[in-house]
Amino acid sequence: MNNAKPSLKPALSIDKQIELLKSRDLIVSDPVYAKEVLERISYYRLSGYLLPFKTKQSTYKIGTRFEQIVNLYDFDSELRGHLLRLCEYIEVQTRALLSHFIAMKYPADPLCYKDHLNFNPRKRLKFDLVLQEWETELN
Repeated sequence: MNNAKPSLKPALSIDKQIELLKSRDLIVSDPVYAKEVLERISYYRLSGYLLPFKTKQSTYKIGTRFEQIVNLYDFDSELRGHLLRLCEYIEVQTRALLSHFIAMKYPADPLCYKDHLNFNPRKRLKFDLVLQEWETELN
């Protein structure tokens, strides 16, 4: 079993982070812009987007530009936002369909969703525990 602690790197100022990126052959044509970006999203977060451009020598592929990496980050951020909105839409629609289905299956009982007899017999104990936890949190 390996008990060696990972080596921790010392903190670097943003200017030093930019110099490190440049020393690894990343093209930073506008250091002021690079500083603004690193202040906004951090070196650590941006470094994940640099991985596909890294060589075996821990430099970056020839021609890799800082702006290119930021564009990739921005695209990913925008895509994530669209996907979250889509997931929310799917969740709301699924809940609406499910609640309507249950209401139509048990029209005389507006609290039918709380009756464990309306659910799978093999999962009733779990259902009772979830319902109890849910009601505890609501109160």
